[in-house]
Amino acid sequence: MGQTRGVVHTRPRGGAAEEASRIRYRLLRAAMFLQRPDSSWNTSSGKYQMKYWRKPLDLDQVKVPRGEVHIIADRCKGCGFCVEYCPKDVLVMSEEFNSKGYHPPKVVKSEECVNCNLCEMICPDFAIFSVAVPEDEAAAEVAEAVQQGKGA
Repeated sequence: MGQTRGVVHTRPRGGAAEEASRIRYRLLRAAMFLQRPDSSWNTSSGKYQMKYWRKPLDLDQVKVPRGEVHIIADRCKGCGFCVEYCPKDVLVMSEEFNSKGYHPPKVVKSEECVNCNLCEMICPDFAIFSVAVPEDEAAAEVAEAVQQGKGA
């Protein structure tokens, strides 16, 4: 009798849950790839930061998109993926409990959100999403932050 080599899959592949799992896996692999030896460890945020070797030639023309993060606390199970993989450290885990007894994340640096939607893609419970802030509102927020910085 011959032996079967390989893995036997007991459940069918496909569907929305399987696709979400594949996307999550790719994002986690990409995040691990970015933590290379040429990056440096940031002690304040507890994450790796890449060293950029040049500035883009059109840096003055680039407009950084702004976003607003919304959290549905009752859906959250407190896994912390959104907090861990946020590139701008906009989120932290809160001390409060939701209706399920978990600690949902909270927004601490709303003005730094760049609407990358990484938190939305990586959340297994679809408990968080970000919405693009129109440019005129984003410009007003930046101008207000600059004025507060000068006034202090």
